[in-house]
Amino acid sequence: MPPHRDCSLAAGAMPRSVEPAAAAPAVAPAVRGRPATWTDGALRWEYAPGAWAEIVGQELTPTREDTAAELAALARIAGDLRFGTASLRFPLAVPPPAEGLRLAAAWVTEQSKVGWTGSLVFAAGDYCPDPKGLAQGVLSVGVTGIIPGYGWTGDHSNATVDGHRAIRQDLPGGGKALAVYGDPGPYVSLGASDGEIAALLGAGGLEGFYRHVQVLAQPDLHALAEPADQAGWTTDPVR
Repeated sequence: MPPHRDCSLAAGAMPRSVEPAAAAPAVAPAVRGRPATWTDGALRWEYAPGAWAEIVGQELTPTREDTAAELAALARIAGDLRFGTASLRFPLAVPPPAEGLRLAAAWVTEQSKVGWTGSLVFAAGDYCPDPKGLAQGVLSVGVTGIIPGYGWTGDHSNATVDGHRAIRQDLPGGGKALAVYGDPGPYVSLGASDGEIAALLGAGGLEGFYRHVQVLAQPDLHALAEPADQAGWTTDPVR
C-alpha cells in the first residue's frame, strides 16, 4: 500500500506550498508499469517493491484547473527519474542515543551558495513527520553550516556550553531544545520532543549527548564550497 497521506512528506521536508487540485482524476497512470496514486496534488508511485516515492509540481500546465494534464505531466517526469545506488554522506556522526530510540529518518540539504544541513531523527515508536513542528516521540540531531551573514551566528544565545554560545529552550510537554554555535564553524542543534524522550537521555540530557556529536565538516565557514566538500563526511552516521 502507498504511504499514509499524513506521512507523505519526507522527514524534515518543507510543507507543500501548492494547494490540492480540485476534481482529481479517479485513477493515476502507472509509472513505468508500477502502481501509482494521486492524492492532494501529489503523484506517488511504487518505484520498487514496497518502496514509494512522491512528486509534486507547480504550474506545470497552462491551466491550473486542468488536473488531468497536470497529472500526466507529473507521470512523465516520474517516469524519467532514475534512482542511484550511491550512499548518502552525512556531516556528523553520533552514537546510538539510548535504548528504545531507533533511527527513523535522515537527510542532507544543500542550499546553493549558502550552506548545508545534515539531520538525524530517532523515534521511540512509529514515526510520522509533522510539517507544522517537531513530531512527537522523537530525538532530532543536526549539524548546519551557514555562510556568515545568512543564518544564526549565536547572536541571541542565552547559555554557554563548553565555552560555545548556545540557546536552550523548554518545549511543551517537557521537551527540550539545544543549539550550540561552533564559533566559527557549523552549529549543532538537538531536540527532545517531550519529557519521555528527554528522560531517555539520562541525567546529562541534551547537553550530555551533544558532547558525543562528532562534526565531520570544515570548521571555517568562510571557505564553504559549492557544492559542499564531502570528503570527510560519512555514510555511517550512527556508530
